[in-house]
Amino acid sequence: MNKTKVEEKGKGKLNKFPSSLIRIKDNLILHRLVNDKKGKSFTRLENYKFSTTIENSVKNGMNKDDYDYNTSKLKTIYSIDLNNLRKENKLRYLDTINLNLSFLKDSKISNKDELLSLNKKALEEVNKL
Repeated sequence: MNKTKVEEKGKGKLNKFPSSLIRIKDNLILHRLVNDKKGKSFTRLENYKFSTTIENSVKNGMNKDDYDYNTSKLKTIYSIDLNNLRKENKLRYLDTINLNLSFLKDSKISNKDELLSLNKKALEEVNKL
């Protein structure tokens, strides 16, 4: 199967991320599972939205710009880095977590239990803010 440039973008580019993000044990990240992006951004998010760590997300196509925009710069939070939460984003985090719960309720994806567990952990951490 031939991969498009969009699908290949970000693969193997762990060195583009700050080492502090990559070296954190269990560098968990929760992505918004309902993807309403457009174009190339949509395709990239589709490739990594079921990943649960930063490392796996990068291996599945997330690049440094995706991380920066998805965790803080966009009005909608598409990625929640559980080791780098900001109090000012609490309501936006909760929106993503609740949307994910609705999505997972009826989903038949292979890592559903892992994502439910991660979503629960994210909710606990966000509620501490």
